Amino acid sequence: MNPEILARAGEKYPDALAEITDVLVEGAKQRSGDQRPSMAQDIVKGRRTETDFINGFIAARGTEIGIPAPIQARMHEVVKRVERGEAKPSPALIEGF
Repeated sequence: MNPEILARAGEKYPDALAEITDVLVEGAKQRSGDQRPSMAQDIVKGRRTETDFINGFIAARGTEIGIPAPIQARMHEVVKRVERGEAKPSPALIEGF
């Protein structure tokens, strides 16, 4: 992924957003149904995840600098609920985001 295009996508240039979206979609097509991100593997195996250092950090930092990160906050909340055994992993846990 070209860093310049990624930076322009972050600045919401439509052409760069489209190019990055295409790269991500093509990458996703290369994955098999058996592949899982590391956090999903941790959840399946009942291990503690890195959500505090990924989603939780981004949500907290966004709050500190005045940029809300509601999706990161919701993902952190959902993963923590699953880790504590309060919920089973399900896409329904994040519906609406």
